[in-house]
Amino acid sequence: MNAHTTFPLTEARRRLFEFSDQVQFPGQTLTFTQNGKPKVVMVSSDEYDSLIETLEILHDHPDILQSVEKSRKEYKAGKFITLDQLCANLQRTHQQASRKTDRSSSRKRSTARTSRA
Repeated sequence: MNAHTTFPLTEARRRLFEFSDQVQFPGQTLTFTQNGKPKVVMVSSDEYDSLIETLEILHDHPDILQSVEKSRKEYKAGKFITLDQLCANLQRTHQQASRKTDRSSSRKRSTARTSRA
């Protein structure tokens, strides 16, 4: 849950260390006002880093929100597979790739023997 609290900027001077401890909880934000208008916002360093990272992702992948919305709709419509199904699919794919590699290696060895003879 995001908690947002507002204090006058003069209060920040007196209680800076208390406020810096208070914002260490996830979602905790403090706004400091001057003459009743927002002037400064305080969040933890971790929260700030998370916000910057989110902005960078949104900038680098502008279509990500549409992709998330599409995924939500597909999930609601039952268009998904479980983790167990995914693991089984990956295992089958791995086994098929291994068989192809084994057959290819066998052909190469057979060709090499034939060309030496």
